[in-house]
Amino acid sequence: ASTLQLQQKSRRYTTISDTGSQKQIMSSGREDSLAWQLGLAGAACTVAQGAVHWVETTMVRQQLASVQQNMVATISNIVKTEGAPALYRGFSAAAMRELSYSSLRFGLYEPIKNYWAP
Repeated sequence: ASTLQLQQKSRRYTTISDTGSQKQIMSSGREDSLAWQLGLAGAACTVAQGAVHWVETTMVRQQLASVQQNMVATISNIVKTEGAPALYRGFSAAAMRELSYSSLRFGLYEPIKNYWAP
């Protein structure tokens, strides 16, 4: 009876199927909030940027170099002359971009889609 009362009060629940049986799980409503969507989008994009930032740094260094080298040689040169942390130089600016621009781009997708095509 208490579960039914909670469902009637909040009206936020999800029905899932677990091996043929139906279960009711209460939802906090947090995943529906705009702040939650923006935060998760920003965090996910920042993590993704962290995974590829060293590749982008190497690519830019290759483009700016007067002598063309392959990627491994460029990475080796950066690490020898400037140290390994140099591969992540500029990451704070890239993370700020992801936290602002990409969080809005991905976080607002679902609300705008629901607004225009309910």
